[in-house]
Amino acid sequence: MTALLRQKLPSDALRVDIIVVDDGSPVPARKELEGLTIAPPFCLRLIEQPNAGVATARNTALAAVAADTTYIAFLDSDDIWDPDHLATGLDALGRGYDFYFCDGRRINDADTIFTNSAAAPPFKDFLSDPNVRSIGDQLYEMDPAPLFSQSLLRAGFAIPTVVYRRAVAPSLLFDTSLREVGEDSLFLLELILECRKVCCSSRELVLFADGVNIFASKYTWDDPGHLMKYFGTLLYYEKLRKTCRLSAQDAAFVESLVQRYHRVFAFLSVRYFLKKRELWPRKLVELTRNDPRFWLWYPALALYVSLTYPLGLYDPFKSGDIYRPSVVAS
Repeated sequence: MTALLRQKLPSDALRVDIIVVDDGSPVPARKELEGLTIAPPFCLRLIEQPNAGVATARNTALAAVAADTTYIAFLDSDDIWDPDHLATGLDALGRGYDFYFCDGRRINDADTIFTNSAAAPPFKDFLSDPNVRSIGDQLYEMDPAPLFSQSLLRAGFAIPTVVYRRAVAPSLLFDTSLREVGEDSLFLLELILECRKVCCSSRELVLFADGVNIFASKYTWDDPGHLMKYFGTLLYYEKLRKTCRLSAQDAAFVESLVQRYHRVFAFLSVRYFLKKRELWPRKLVELTRNDPRFWLWYPALALYVSLTYPLGLYDPFKSGDIYRPSVVAS
């Protein structure tokens, strides 16, 4: 919160409405905000609700946005904005862009979002694409369609790095069925498809701290959370191809990802059962019920993995389905 209040805003005429949603936090936000001085142009509103998940919490905030609001930005409780973040975003949007994002870094990581090359070319390579144009001040203009396609391979943005024009998609909400992963990516990709002009800054203006992050948490292979993360990603891709207008090329790529995650989940679930000798946790079983095609693909793939992996006929690492971590539990 203090980092937000240190934002270097471009004009005294601005009003910045801060909407804090306490989604049943074990550390009440009301106590965290005690003694904090909120002075113009900042206004603070606290909304407290029973825990319902991050998508519902963000939807609550969106529903509370004032009707005359021009721009919207999100900030998770464990992330920190550079003092220039909002000013840079507002300057970009003031040039006629609908969607702006910047680079950021997770604390203690050497790479930023733009420079991370794990398992794919880094996003910074996209800034040299013919569809991307430098407009000065470390800002880059790009068309929405190429950015959308690039983001299926390697997204260059995360929720706290984005500022967007509300009028582009005033009724767009987060998908509350995506409880594990992907609700933010789906929202941003849907938003991009509604935009006319988008841009980004190569400046590193957001720091992602060490709070709870379901996707980035270091689940070990023997943790059921590892299975839920992969299945949640599968549900995200299924939802993506149903929700977004995909080109033939993008649709084929998403289908290949769905097939890959089918194989990954089958492999990891068989491995989990053989190692743990226990049934799946109830939460994972409930998650599989969100895929109406589950019993059409899973039994055959689970049998395939069970028969071929011990014989060396299927290797998820050599096939590229899974990228080998530095340490793998035996």
